Amino acid sequence: MTETVSPRVARKRAAKRAALMDVARRALAAGRTSISIQELTEEADMGFGSFYTHFPDKEALFDAAVDETMELFGSFVDSLAEGLAGMDAFALGIRLTCRLQRAQPEMVRLVLSFGTSTLLRDDGLVVRLRRDLRQGAEDGSFVGWDPDRALMAVGGAVLGTLQMLDADPRLDNGEVADELCLRLLQMLGVPLDVATACAHAPLPEHAWLS
Repeated sequence: MTETVSPRVARKRAAKRAALMDVARRALAAGRTSISIQELTEEADMGFGSFYTHFPDKEALFDAAVDETMELFGSFVDSLAEGLAGMDAFALGIRLTCRLQRAQPEMVRLVLSFGTSTLLRDDGLVVRLRRDLRQGAEDGSFVGWDPDRALMAVGGAVLGTLQMLDADPRLDNGEVADELCLRLLQMLGVPLDVATACAHAPLPEHAWLS
């Protein structure tokens, strides 16, 4: 039998879950992966037992936190890449993702905390990157690479670049993002003149990028 709850109870549950997710994101971003459930619930200002109403264990909470962050990133890129596909969507996604390090450092650190294992996920930026690589291969923009193998090469370069930007606040994230985009396009077989134009095309406006 399906449990029926009142709107008030549903709102309270949602608020408690959101508080747990917020604490989990901050803990992961700070590298506090050993944080206990007791500490998580205390920081979320809720009882220890309430944790298990929302998640079976800490790993499930962390996984959900990464899922939501990756999906938020992916939705952000999709919203600004509307109407683009293949190479153009790929290039914009690379340039936006690297720029996000300065605008949303805590979110980026959360993703970095999982390292290259994030590339094995099937959500958020990963599924969108795979889509763009496959479209680019199908329309002939990208040559010489299997899209799934290209995903690992490209994803590793992006994660490494985000780590570099996080470690050195003096770097110009826009310049670094565009340079990475240019070199990745060349790696995927795009001619230099086309890659250069694509990597330096005007970017859409968004508060996160200002």
